[in-house]
Amino acid sequence: MVRHKRYEKINGSDLREIEACADKLKAAGQRAMRNLAPSGPHYAAVLELNRQAVRTLNVLNDRSEDCEQPHHAPMSQCRDMSGQDG
Repeated sequence: MVRHKRYEKINGSDLREIEACADKLKAAGQRAMRNLAPSGPHYAAVLELNRQAVRTLNVLNDRSEDCEQPHHAPMSQCRDMSGQDG
């Protein structure tokens, strides 16, 4: 039987693949939630699924489980070529 070395942390390519799948899952969940009543059990289940995906990615990226990344508008991080805020 072939033995493989096991690691404590996930490798980069596996992490990128999981992140891509999680992004698709979260996007599908958000689309579904737009059509569901907020008080229903399906809405709650999809909401919890999205929260679990965020928690899982936090752990895999060595962040605290409850870490929330702030949303940045696409142009909010824009700087001109001189290095000054634009």
